Amino acid sequence: KALSSLSEVSYAEPDYIAVRADLPTIDDPLYSAQWGMAKINIEGAWDDTYGSPTVTIAILDSGIDLTHVDLASHLWLNPGEIAGNGLDDDSNGYIDDVNGWNFVAASNDLWDDNGHGTLTAGVAAAIGGNTQGIVGVCPECTILPVKVMQSSGVSNYSDVAAGVLYAAQ
Repeated sequence: KALSSLSEVSYAEPDYIAVRADLPTIDDPLYSAQWGMAKINIEGAWDDTYGSPTVTIAILDSGIDLTHVDLASHLWLNPGEIAGNGLDDDSNGYIDDVNGWNFVAASNDLWDDNGHGTLTAGVAAAIGGNTQGIVGVCPECTILPVKVMQSSGVSNYSDVAAGVLYAAQ
């Protein structure tokens, strides 16, 4: 309160204490094959955080397997959309964009038709400690799938630019 009253101080807050969360045991069978995790010292980062569901990672790629065991429970949900009603409930210009948007087909069909987007999403945020598959760098983060890549692996810059704008908004 004393600092806040000074004219040269714009904002002051208490010196809160952060406490490390109890992290799950990494028991994902393919974790030991993820050589990149050791290279970036991910376990050192995990000493501080496993990420947070309030952090959303946009995956601009070929779509995503929405049913994948390591990804399905961490998909972004658009709070302004009602699934399957054929309306743009949140007035953002995209009908039923419940989990993201497909700029290749101008639809809400996010299905990954070449596997790259699912792989990328997994590296970013696959769930850890579930005795399956791999673990992502930020395994408690939310994933926002934005499909900008065609099944051939080609992306138009206009789709990528629109996808980045969509994710940012």
